[in-house]
Amino acid sequence: MYFGKWIWQYEILFQSFTIIPTGKIGLILAKDGADLEIGRILARKVECDMFQNAQQFLDGGGRKGRQTSVIAPGSYRINTHLFDVEIVDAITIPENGVGIITVQEGSL
Repeated sequence: MYFGKWIWQYEILFQSFTIIPTGKIGLILAKDGADLEIGRILARKVECDMFQNAQQFLDGGGRKGRQTSVIAPGSYRINTHLFDVEIVDAITIPENGVGIITVQEGSL
């Protein structure tokens, strides 16, 4: 037996696209998912179409917290109830320059 859906049971919210301008990147913070493993501060990459597929993120073992994946400049349909996106400057290393990265996560 099937019943119809009542319009008072649901709410539809229209949300604008997440736009990452040129020269910036998007850092992702997941609000839901499995807990991080002990000793980790960053969640491992999960295939989820650049965080546009929330179901695939959760079903694929996505973890709460900061993600190691970032999103490049462009326009994205990201569920902001599940993900926070922080837009920061991308750092470019000039030609014949050296970039030194200090990792603050992982085992020694």
